[in-house]
Amino acid sequence: MSVFKILVGLEIDIVCPQFLGLFVGLFIFTSLCIELGSEKSVSFLISGGEFVSLGEYPAMVTIRVRTIGHYCGASIIEPQHVLTVAHCLYTMEKTLANIADYELLAGTTHQNLTNPDVIQRLQIYACIIHPEFNYEVEQNDIAVIRLRKPIRETFTVAPVRIALETPPDGTRCYYYGWGRTTNSNVAIASPVLLKVEVKIYSISLCRYKYVYPETQICAGRIEGGKGSCMGDSGGPLLCNNVLSGLISMGYGCGLKHVPQLSTNVATYADWIDRAIAWNGSRAAGQNILLNLSNGKRSQMVLNFCSIFLITLLWDRLVKC
Repeated sequence: MSVFKILVGLEIDIVCPQFLGLFVGLFIFTSLCIELGSEKSVSFLISGGEFVSLGEYPAMVTIRVRTIGHYCGASIIEPQHVLTVAHCLYTMEKTLANIADYELLAGTTHQNLTNPDVIQRLQIYACIIHPEFNYEVEQNDIAVIRLRKPIRETFTVAPVRIALETPPDGTRCYYYGWGRTTNSNVAIASPVLLKVEVKIYSISLCRYKYVYPETQICAGRIEGGKGSCMGDSGGPLLCNNVLSGLISMGYGCGLKHVPQLSTNVATYADWIDRAIAWNGSRAAGQNILLNLSNGKRSQMVLNFCSIFLITLLWDRLVKC
């Protein structure tokens, strides 16, 4: 009879030689079950950016998925409403996410900061997605998130004004985000909030993607080296201290002659007002995603895995 020390520090007696192999197999299988039971997905970063000081952009929100951390950016536009892009509410499988697995954090510029005196954890009540959003081409890529209760306004948490006019070509603006900082496939999200100065260009320079001139803004740096990247989606394009755009899509990160596309907030001002005024009913023309789930899908998968593992383990032990 031997003793095998498990990863968590417990010690168990091995009653038969096959048990070690069985344990390793069960450990791997359990990991797969946890993967299947989660709504894991990856989003579309700031490359070539500079650090943002605390309170510099108090409307900034990080949208986090509990199983993977930071997922997208967003901005507070009203005490009980946050603005982001619609595709941040979908998984990579192009299905609506389980928003019960989402959490929003405001009041921080550092992903690992946990100070409750600074950070506010915002709970989602509902996500109002533009009714004509098209995931395939990311047309009408905009959504309003209603919070369960209003934010507590401080110097690090406060709304931003939305633009009512499209910034003209040549305007100097800023992208903000926690996304990747290089084009490398192994790059990870920035632990600190970054910003990068960009320029508004003619929409014709962004025709490497599906382009909708009236509802999108083309912004970046033609010389390359700076721009948005994976993980910055939903974050702000801030021009003259107003929210002019929402980072939506692009090709690569800070590549030469390849600026990025943002949703043009000004063209959706009326729709945003209607979304904020939503009275809770399933009104026609609105795609409402309510946070009524308590993670039942994930729990069901994990419960099934647990029962299967216990049955298999008992069977093997009896045979030993």
